[in-house]
Amino acid sequence: MNKKLSIGIVIVVHNTPGRLKKLLTSLKGQIKDSDYIVVVDNHPEHTSVKIANDFKEVKKVILSKNNGFAVGCNSGVETLPKNIDTVFFINPDTTLSPDALNRLRTNIPNVWSAWMGLLVKKDGLVNSAGNVVHISGLSWCSGFNKEPSEYTENIEVNILSGACLMIRKSELDKIGDMPEGYFLYYEDTELSTRLLLENKQMGLIHNALIYHDYDFGKSKTKWFYIERNRYMYILQNWPFAVIILLLPYLLIVDLGLFIISILERRFVLKVKSLGSFLVTIPNVLKKRKVIINTKKISSYSFLNNLATKIDTEQLGNPKKFTIINVISSFYKKICLLVLLPFK
Repeated sequence: MNKKLSIGIVIVVHNTPGRLKKLLTSLKGQIKDSDYIVVVDNHPEHTSVKIANDFKEVKKVILSKNNGFAVGCNSGVETLPKNIDTVFFINPDTTLSPDALNRLRTNIPNVWSAWMGLLVKKDGLVNSAGNVVHISGLSWCSGFNKEPSEYTENIEVNILSGACLMIRKSELDKIGDMPEGYFLYYEDTELSTRLLLENKQMGLIHNALIYHDYDFGKSKTKWFYIERNRYMYILQNWPFAVIILLLPYLLIVDLGLFIISILERRFVLKVKSLGSFLVTIPNVLKKRKVIINTKKISSYSFLNNLATKIDTEQLGNPKKFTIINVISSFYKKICLLVLLPFK
């Protein structure tokens, strides 16, 4: 168990001075002398700089171009002093409950390479207790709409939410920076997947409550990046055997998503996201080579960690996915049988 960690807190903001003020206010009083807060303002007019400078706890303010969330995160990490042993990526639309940071820094199992607090929505229900990756490559929040009181102990999770992701600096140095190719969405999923491929463990601190003032509406920009980045994430990170075995399933899923995009009048956007992905393939394959060459778990183990059941209200009424869940579960079992000799 770790008794004390020196935390480098990296906050990337884009025209959210009001939210940044609330976050920094909630951090005030929880910061230790050994901690270091960096605010990266990537808005063209740098609207959050004044707020950041009003807090003496903020040690560094970086004015940057808007080159994406991950680029902002990485530029913040680069400025951290050598004494920092843990990096905390925290969204500006969050606030920490009293003593949350202390709970995130103490008594962390040494086997955990990264961890997060329990994200709670404005209505008091769970936003995320870790994330889920489905065999389709879709990802969503685990525990969505549950009562926080249902989480009574720390648990291991496979995918962390980038809204409050804490990782040991030594591990971040090993697996590389926050992945920059996505611009928005799936960065946290890939970072967690890299740790998973390295056979590292991640966890949830159940009583470190972090309140997330998050809008779940899906704009055209959000749809574009989610659709494109799902392709990138799969090709860049999944073992080759898993991609090949799941390819028929993935193609059927994508056909279904194309049909949905027509019904929801997003077909052109869907085509654009696919076209954008095709352009990225050469660069994605270069990154894939680096990631997969360090893989320490088998394809069987990786596939076994992927979910088959769609049980979240974020994608609609879970009951409508009953047949899909049965088919997905059966298909995964067949694939696992094929990979069993290589377990």
